Parts: sequence; structure tokens; C-alpha cells
Amino acid sequence: DALPALLQARKEGLLGLIMESDTHWGPLAHRIAAEQTAQRLHRLPIVRQSLAQPPRYKQEMESFELPASFMNYLIPSLRAETDLLRKTRGLIIKTLNGQEVKPVADSNIMVIGDSFTNYGVPPGASFASCLSRFVNQPVSLLNFDGNTDHAFKEMARNPDLLKPVKAVVWIANQASFTTPYVSGWPKEWKIPMVAKRKA
Repeated sequence: DALPALLQARKEGLLGLIMESDTHWGPLAHRIAAEQTAQRLHRLPIVRQSLAQPPRYKQEMESFELPASFMNYLIPSLRAETDLLRKTRGLIIKTLNGQEVKPVADSNIMVIGDSFTNYGVPPGASFASCLSRFVNQPVSLLNFDGNTDHAFKEMARNPDLLKPVKAVVWIANQASFTTPYVSGWPKEWKIPMVAKRKA
């Protein structure tokens, strides 16, 4: 669970946890969540073996621009302010020969989830790329923007996806369990009634 580490980072005043112009993780949250996940994966033999090898990745500070899904809701003067918020710097994970790290087709570790797995940051700054660095091996990615459950359906349809996989990391957020829609934004919010137990 990455929440305690994310809350601690917020308490310490660290910036970049949530994008100011969007509702998704910022670069720092991707990194913190990946580090917390990697610590849990350290108990697996495949991860201990890879960590015993020389580092396969490096990191470099680079400038990039974040998305802004709120732009269409802002008046022109506020859009100009948002443009400034979108420009940032962050650590980009790269191979030792300088290539930006991206998920691979087959790996011992598969990351599944929705847009929180990779949205809003360059490939080399996403959760999957950060996780690759922290476990010192490439990871694969199965994601569907807007919905986490589709990844499970895809694995059920195509079980061969799991042949090389020794660990599945599921990136889930609260909205996946509390918002009653499967994809896209709903026209009306219909929250189901919660049954009340008698004392």
C-alpha cells in the first residue's frame, strides 16, 4: 500500500504528488509508489537475483510537460497560468546506453491497471519504468485507461499473457471500487444505496 508513504511525502511538503492541472499522479507519486512496491517484491527469488546483478538502469533529470485535462473548463486567463504549472523537471529512468525505459512484451513482473500506471509522465518516469529500476529488471504492462477491471478480463481471455509472469502488480485506486461505471465519464452519477445494518 503506497498510501502511507504518499501521505508522509505530503506531510513533508514534497511537490509533484498530484498534477495541479489534472487528477492523476504526478512524477513523484509514480516514483514513491514504485519504490514501495519494489520493497514488497524483494522477497521474491527472481527479484533478489536481479538485485544481485550490476545495475541495468540509470536516472537523469530532464524537463517535460504534464497534461492538463482541466484546460477546457478554464477561462483563457487561467489557462495561461496552467501552462506554467505543466512545465516541470523530473527523474527519467534510462538504460545504461541512454535509452528511455519502457515496458517490454514479456517479463517476470507484470503491471496491470488503468491510467495511473503511466498517464501524465514520459515513459521513463512512469510507475512501470521506476519499478524496473528498483527491481533491476524490465517489467511488462497491461493497462486500459479509465478502467482497471479490463486488464483482468484480458488475462482471462488470453492466459498465455501470464506464462512468463511470476508476479502481478495491480495498480488500483479508490474510484475503481466506488464509481459505478466501466469506461468513459457517466452522464449521471448513480451511487448505489448502502444497506444499513441494525445495531
